[in-house]
Amino acid sequence: MPAQIEQKTVDPEAELSNVQRMFKKLAPLCSVEKRAGGIPQLAPQEKQLGILAKELQETLLCINLARKGMHALRDSQTKSGTRKSIVEYEAKELELRDERAQQTELDCLNYLAQKQLVELMKEVPTAAEELAMIENANNRLRRMENRLDLATKRFCVVNSDNKSVREEINRLLVERNDFNIQWNRTIGRLVKGKEYLMDILEIASAAFSNRDECCRKLEALKWKGMFQLNRDILV
Repeated sequence: MPAQIEQKTVDPEAELSNVQRMFKKLAPLCSVEKRAGGIPQLAPQEKQLGILAKELQETLLCINLARKGMHALRDSQTKSGTRKSIVEYEAKELELRDERAQQTELDCLNYLAQKQLVELMKEVPTAAEELAMIENANNRLRRMENRLDLATKRFCVVNSDNKSVREEINRLLVERNDFNIQWNRTIGRLVKGKEYLMDILEIASAAFSNRDECCRKLEALKWKGMFQLNRDILV
């Protein structure tokens, strides 16, 4: 029984030490200086710290009672309640860290948005700049209209020249067709003339051959006659 009482006495002391360390850790976070510095109030955590402080007193009471060997059941209940409070505190601490991270991220985004807004305000043109921009736009519009009129006139001239060229092309095509007809007729005539010329050349060649033959015969008769004449003279 004394050993059991001693074991129960050691556990509440350990819980007391843990609660004291947590209380010292959380107490500076909820000070007046932190609130004045702009850190959000930790109302749930303060409530939890109050509960822990109350449980600390109950734990101290339980330690005193446990040393005397009494109220073991109350000591066990206090221990489980302390563990539960610690778990709840850790969960609240995690939520608080998440909220602080979100708040920091929102502050950063707000700063970037303000900076971008300032930059956009700098880029907004004044009334004089707007008038100058409108004047420049009107000048560009007039230049484009002049260029459009010039291009339209050039197009009309080119279109007129194109019509004249097309008419000339049609006339040349007609002339080419007539020339092709005359050319074909001339070629036909030349072919027929060539045939006639070939016939004439054949006739002339044959006549020339007959002429040579006749000349040889005439020369032979000439010599024959002269020979006969000389023989008659000698006789």
